[in-house]
Amino acid sequence: MLVLAMAMLSQIFAFGDETVTISGKVLCPDGKPADFALAVLVAEHPLGVGETVFLETSCDDKGQFQLQIPRPSDLTAFVIAHKRGFGIGWGKVSLKSHSACTVNLNRPAILSGTVKPSFGGKVLSIKGLRSVGLFDAPLTPLRFKNIVPQFLRTQTNDEGRFVFNDLPEGCVAVIETNEPPFQFEVPVTEGLEIELPPTSLIKGQVLKRSDKKPLPNAEVVFLPVNFPEPKMTARPLDVRTLTDANGQFRAVVPIGRWEWLVWLSAKSSSEGEAGWVISSFPRKVVNLSAGETVNITVEAQRPNIVRGWVADAQTRFPLPRLFVEARFATFRLLCGVPLAPEFFTIAEQLPEGAYELRLPDGFWVLKVADEGWQSEGVFVEVFGGSVIEAPTIFARPFPTVRVSVTDEEGKPIKGIVADETGKVGETDEEGFAIWQIPPNHPVRLIATSLDRKSWATKVVTAEQEEVRLRLQAGTRVKGVVVNPSGQPIEGAFVSVWAFWDGMAETLCLLSQKTGEDGQFEFTVPSDAKLQLRAKREASNFSRKSFPLRLLTSLNWSCNESQ
Repeated sequence: MLVLAMAMLSQIFAFGDETVTISGKVLCPDGKPADFALAVLVAEHPLGVGETVFLETSCDDKGQFQLQIPRPSDLTAFVIAHKRGFGIGWGKVSLKSHSACTVNLNRPAILSGTVKPSFGGKVLSIKGLRSVGLFDAPLTPLRFKNIVPQFLRTQTNDEGRFVFNDLPEGCVAVIETNEPPFQFEVPVTEGLEIELPPTSLIKGQVLKRSDKKPLPNAEVVFLPVNFPEPKMTARPLDVRTLTDANGQFRAVVPIGRWEWLVWLSAKSSSEGEAGWVISSFPRKVVNLSAGETVNITVEAQRPNIVRGWVADAQTRFPLPRLFVEARFATFRLLCGVPLAPEFFTIAEQLPEGAYELRLPDGFWVLKVADEGWQSEGVFVEVFGGSVIEAPTIFARPFPTVRVSVTDEEGKPIKGIVADETGKVGETDEEGFAIWQIPPNHPVRLIATSLDRKSWATKVVTAEQEEVRLRLQAGTRVKGVVVNPSGQPIEGAFVSVWAFWDGMAETLCLLSQKTGEDGQFEFTVPSDAKLQLRAKREASNFSRKSFPLRLLTSLNWSCNESQ
């Protein structure tokens, strides 16, 4: 662990001011160069905070491109390529040094549908793309927090219809609407219908707590406290609005069984004041009905300032470039008050591992927010515009396991490794990969050969240093999708889902479309309980579950009306 911590520290401090070049080429689905395709570099922190990078360029007539950033960065970065009529592709790249990549455009498909209630001008943005099956191509999911390329945006017409062209066939898209903000996850297909809940209106005024005068140009953020049921098509996102010169605001928000919490983080005012926050927490929780108008008054105060440091738990050296989150503590303990699991604020980063937070009165728990890091929570209490120094937050990276993949004879082989959380990646040529394991949380690793014909799986804990996954030949599953008249369905979407003992839910491994004869075929793990799901365009899934422990093959005729 000490060696790992020192290695990660050396990476953190290694960045200089040298220009970094990202070069590569873009290929069409048929393998030919995508001449004059658009190449976009997007880099941002997974939390959506801190610096961002957005660059775009056109490929030359050989599909080659080159992009430059002024200095190295450890941000998560993607090169996304698009050529009209030929598709979209992406690849993950490192910005720590010069690198090259090849971006393969995926076979294009159309995502279209209607958003209801219908009205024109609603902006839709694709904030994520991933394959349906964990081991389908493309293996790397694409995610955006704040930056979305223009070719992944569209608008609804007067009837609420929308169209995205050139999206990857067989993928799932995460789409966000702008007013009011919603997010929904849908397959890339045509003829979708997205039903958004009715809306209500919250309006009111923000006053300074000290003199009760209006606070202009303040940002008011409404957070959904109780999220809707997971099976709902769309879920609400934060709704943000600004106060006018009289401190008044209005916000259109969805109704639902959840409630809303008011959080205020003022940008600035006409008087040059900044840094106002809500005076107490929770200040106002409202339960909304369709068409209802709710009036509230929010009192704002000067913030409490919390400063502190983040250090390595073993070396005690400062850890720069990590973000600290503050979650409201007392709010979670109040009896009968709804839980707001998404409410937290991120600290401003300062040099050499220092941070600063501006918080309302109350009790707060501070922890490192970055993925792959763990830290003990630091508890602070702030009231009345105080300025305090918090205890040092000691952090350490998640433990890692060295994963080796071999064939049936125990010889190393390049393969694909994934876990039940959805993380997936290829091993190196010698069959090795390094995998982070959350402490006190065993993870099931699943490995497959590059041709998806052989499989292996094991449950791994953070205490293990190495795990070996020996691939075994899978079981062939084949069948045909038919309509109620018994005729084969071309283009039906079939996916295979797996479940092993100890898992909380089934996991989609692979998917494919049927051909003219309606047939499909998979090679699947022999030790899993499996479920097949068939779907035609925007229709509902037809499902069939079965164990495979005693089967060598299976023929299944699936009626789409089941």
